[in-house]
Amino acid sequence: MDIGAGGRRTTRALCDISSDYLGVENSAAMITACRQRFPHERFEVMAARLMAPVQNDSVFLAVFSCNGIGMISPEDRLLIVREVFRVLKPDGVVLFSTHNQYSPEHRVAFQWPEFKPSTNPARLLVRMIRFRRQMPLRWLRRRQLRVLEVRTPKY
Repeated sequence: MDIGAGGRRTTRALCDISSDYLGVENSAAMITACRQRFPHERFEVMAARLMAPVQNDSVFLAVFSCNGIGMISPEDRLLIVREVFRVLKPDGVVLFSTHNQYSPEHRVAFQWPEFKPSTNPARLLVRMIRFRRQMPLRWLRRRQLRVLEVRTPKY
């Protein structure tokens, strides 16, 4: 099972090793695209927080790709984890990517845009303009999204 079926490389690799691949996604448009790209695999429109059609203890590998689990509310994240463990076989594996709160980048309040100097004056000017333009946008986005962050001792 690949919860969040859109990743092209992930989907191809999992299809190669699985005889009963199931891609789950709550976006009908994404499921349509996956079915077109991989017509011999099974994809279902389904919310990861409620996978009623999937039997208990029936999935060996559950993959939640592209940091998808980090982009949902804490309450929904707990529902998803419970549901994944319901469908997972006793010796099954869960694979997911998420932000690491212990990384140095996580503790930084604001990250400067990347700036690469150049000996070419035209390229340097373009990079300086891009840097100057990105600064206020990054600051504004950071300020707007900061209110959505949830930080607790548990996560």
